[in-house]
Amino acid sequence: MRMLLAASAFCFFLCAASSARASDVAGIWKSSSGSVVVIPANPDNFDIIMRTKDGRSLLFAAAWVGKGYTQFTYSYQNTASVCNIDPHDPNKITVTVGDVVTTWTRERTMTSAPVAKSR
Repeated sequence: MRMLLAASAFCFFLCAASSARASDVAGIWKSSSGSVVVIPANPDNFDIIMRTKDGRSLLFAAAWVGKGYTQFTYSYQNTASVCNIDPHDPNKITVTVGDVVTTWTRERTMTSAPVAKSR
């Protein structure tokens, strides 16, 4: 009986941890490339809004890879970017595009999508 309870508790912990990670990427991130990245809160499908250092705003559709919520991808000009959440520091994401690796560091968390102000 103890073994069954322990196994059930462990499975619950794994499921809860995985579903919690889905929205953990929400926030404002600073890229080592100089861009600012905004990821609105949405646990399943999400967009990435990037403000490049030259002032351009870009929008990307992102998709989780697998069920672990530790890796996601987005594409720009037919080139895939692979984003890995640091397992030891959830405030860091390593982004690999071909041979180029950049790091995103979280500047602020976000619990809901930013609201656009009307002019």
